[in-house]
Amino acid sequence: MKRNLDRITLLFLILILVTACGGTSPEATTTSEPTTETQTEATAVVQEQSATEPPTETTPNPEVVIAVPTEEPGPEPTQAPGNAEGVPLDTPNDSEDNVVEFNDISFSYPVDLASGVKAETIEAPGQPQQGPGWNNPPTYDLFTFEDYIISEGFPTANIAIYPVLETASRSTFAKDQIETLQDILTNQPETPEQLPYLPLVNASMVFSTQFSYQNFASGDGIRYVTMFAQSINPITNQGLFYTFQGLTSDGQYYVSATFPVRTEMLPDEIPADTDWDALAANYDTYINEVVTTLDGLSNSDFEPDLSVLDNTVATIKVEKEETARNTDANGNLLLTIVYPVDGGETRIGETLPVAGYVDPAYGSAVTITLTAGTNTLAGATAVVDPTTGDWTAELVVPLNVQGRGNLVAATESEETAVDIYIGPSSGTVQPAAGEPVVRLFRPYSGETAVAGYPVYFEGDVQNPIDNLVGIGVLIEGCTTWDAQQSFTVEGGGTWQGVVLLPADILDDTACATTYTGVYGEGDWREVQSSLPILSPDDERANRIGLENSTYQFKAGETGTVAGYAVNAPEVKVTFINQETQEVIAEGVTSTADFGLWEIKLAIPEDAPEFIAIQVELITDEASDPYTLTTGATILQ
Repeated sequence: MKRNLDRITLLFLILILVTACGGTSPEATTTSEPTTETQTEATAVVQEQSATEPPTETTPNPEVVIAVPTEEPGPEPTQAPGNAEGVPLDTPNDSEDNVVEFNDISFSYPVDLASGVKAETIEAPGQPQQGPGWNNPPTYDLFTFEDYIISEGFPTANIAIYPVLETASRSTFAKDQIETLQDILTNQPETPEQLPYLPLVNASMVFSTQFSYQNFASGDGIRYVTMFAQSINPITNQGLFYTFQGLTSDGQYYVSATFPVRTEMLPDEIPADTDWDALAANYDTYINEVVTTLDGLSNSDFEPDLSVLDNTVATIKVEKEETARNTDANGNLLLTIVYPVDGGETRIGETLPVAGYVDPAYGSAVTITLTAGTNTLAGATAVVDPTTGDWTAELVVPLNVQGRGNLVAATESEETAVDIYIGPSSGTVQPAAGEPVVRLFRPYSGETAVAGYPVYFEGDVQNPIDNLVGIGVLIEGCTTWDAQQSFTVEGGGTWQGVVLLPADILDDTACATTYTGVYGEGDWREVQSSLPILSPDDERANRIGLENSTYQFKAGETGTVAGYAVNAPEVKVTFINQETQEVIAEGVTSTADFGLWEIKLAIPEDAPEFIAIQVELITDEASDPYTLTTGATILQ
């Protein structure tokens, strides 16, 4: 199945959204959405009322209204929600359904599906310096069903509404899911090769069944039944769920609904007599048999009835106001980058759509430049729409740099920029045969460096330029070398290195870097990792560093451990039997310049296959000892 949507791409979506949010008037419209400073939440409480008894008056949350519908008819929808054949779904019974309204989103659900709904706005996580993680959602609205009809179900029953552009920009993994759904809704395959799912899950989709197309009050989507897992297990009702994945008609919001379900055709728990070896040997056949069985079931063979969930999803309305455009005091549009968002992510080798707006009076073109540190990676020129001020462009992200980047948009009189993280290839863009490729395994993500102490590096390289690899630490936003060295790696392979940091450099914006080639010139390749340089007295500092990330010793011989220690005259190293916690060897050694130390300990002949290595700082501090624990493999 196509992952890039030819011309029905994210860029095309951006064009639509920028135009939809534009217009000839530069006047800003104040949005009614909650601010991003606090999390807004409310709980929907189901109230039982008789047919003759008037509704009980309550004081609702000022941002949330939960009520039983009245008999007064609402506005007629432009299209009745229904399935792929255009057959309208059952209209919810006003007397038996509850209505949820929050932040310009509404839907109804049967009273016996859950006791209430908790509505809240989930704020986007802060951006780590090393770039977005795989799961990096934007600020979004979440509706959690409380006391859902299946109490033991997983995951939690909920409906989530994500802004499309920010979701796609903050995570390339989420962008893949959005493009997959766009592709399915555009091409309408009978059986899609791959199904999208948001939120992102750190597991694999085991199977899918009961697939169908379905529209909802504000757009179109798909529904199916599935489960995710990280290992091979028998299929049970635990983890089985219904999901709807949809897009609003204007393309601005992604709708995800998740409801646990069960069926009598599956066990509730893993059978005690499971033959795990046989299951693993015939797992594909087993999964096909389960899917065949579930495909043959009707909606009512599931609990709750799938049509009840379809009807709930069909009522979802997203009626958010357009986001106000940035203007100056005179109402003129300010130069603004709409996509990607600040702190967003892209990948090497892929096409990055860029979009924004500016007052047409300030220029007919916008210059776009992608940089990393002091190096310019790519550029383009965008033509400004003389009526709306909208502009779009595309940049092909080169293979040179993985790490922190900066995207700058400029006219003759204005300039604006967003930070962007350049990640590794997704696998769809492969380097050509013979092209250089360098990877950085260490320093690890989240590691810190200490001024005046060593930094250990590990990585690998393919087709190194001139057989050279450079390593070092860049400071001042990854623009200036602080410490650096290079060495030879003939033909490629794994490598290790170390640099010593000056004692007078402190920088939270520093990064560890490895490269091959002449830095910043030609086809050089570079990988960065955030590495804040801290004071030896900073409580965030890693006070123990080991020369190697993995250790392997031979029973009956000597094992050597080396590293550095911060603010400690001595280090105690202990080898421990992980099963019995018995100490099998230990010793104390002194530190030298730059906190460096090394110790050799005898490995017993009867040492187990795996041992723990514990390193403890010996200081005059009264606090608990600072320790680090790793492991080693023992060869017999």
